[in-house]
Amino acid sequence: MSTNDPNSNPTALFAEGHKLAGCYVLIRQLSAESGAEVWLAQDEVLGKNVSLHFIPDAVRQDTQALQALRQDIKRDRQLVHPNILRVYDLVEEPDWAAISMDASDGESLAAVIERQPHKRLKVAQIQSWIVQLVQTLDDAHKINVLHRDIAPANLLLTPAGKVIVTDFGISRVVQDALNRAGGGEKPRMAYVSPQLLDGDAAARTDDVYSLGAVLYALLTGAPPFVGENLGQQIRAGLAPANVVQALRKEGLGVPPEWQKIIAGCLEKSPEVRPQSAAEVARRLATEGVEAAAAGVAPVNVPIEPARPAPAETPVKKQAEPAPKHAEPAPKHTEASPEVASKEPESIKSSAFVPP
Repeated sequence: MSTNDPNSNPTALFAEGHKLAGCYVLIRQLSAESGAEVWLAQDEVLGKNVSLHFIPDAVRQDTQALQALRQDIKRDRQLVHPNILRVYDLVEEPDWAAISMDASDGESLAAVIERQPHKRLKVAQIQSWIVQLVQTLDDAHKINVLHRDIAPANLLLTPAGKVIVTDFGISRVVQDALNRAGGGEKPRMAYVSPQLLDGDAAARTDDVYSLGAVLYALLTGAPPFVGENLGQQIRAGLAPANVVQALRKEGLGVPPEWQKIIAGCLEKSPEVRPQSAAEVARRLATEGVEAAAAGVAPVNVPIEPARPAPAETPVKKQAEPAPKHAEPAPKHTEASPEVASKEPESIKSSAFVPP
């Protein structure tokens, strides 16, 4: 399928009940944002429901992007964490490609924000989410895994209040390819650090910056930069005093320490930002949350009774076999012994369980 639209995808021809790549039976479409469709499917090899995240044509036809995706997926297979959406496979077919991941009953934080009357939330409503998010990032950073594209669209909230982080590294690769093709998403750009925007090597402080941008958006109703010329705005940066002033607005109820840490995360220079997610966690927990919690209602994630989502996959300590549909066909990726052998010792912590 050829098209001039960089976000295009041939999956519009797919339908419920179709079997793809010999083992994925499509159940229903979950989303179709920006041409990157997501389907719930039954994986007949793993014997469980998965989500298939189809890749836009511009990414599939980008050799650099595909190679980066293959490497990221090999690495992400090593991540078994209760707050990270498990990645299984990159499935490459002549007319389409998709990433197979765990299915989740979570709703994106972007959708949660959109439902709020003022498109924002209170500190007391998001505190437990942020604790989970920051801990997950810190666990990943300890084994030198960076996300590079933390944004509300990549954070899922389950009805039980559990935060699930999706697309470690993968989303950034897709966005970079779309940007090269002229079809990048401006809303996502609003959460990217100036350094990643300029193509610098990713660092922990880039995730810290994006964490600050997400906090800012959750509490004020909009990311730090909006409108035209986003790249220029991000590169220019925001003075910490301006960030604090925006967070002090009447009715927001953001504690002073939270104002300071968010301003610190959004510093233009990475050397001035908090140097780790753990530092952010310590400072966010210091003061002000209990007082801010008075009279604040919790946020509920609706469950659609007519469309029950599959149960979450428990974290397993025993080895789980690699997807068999990755063999023998060369078009499917497989976890290599070389990658597994380079697994850092810290992956054996209580937070991460080797697959």
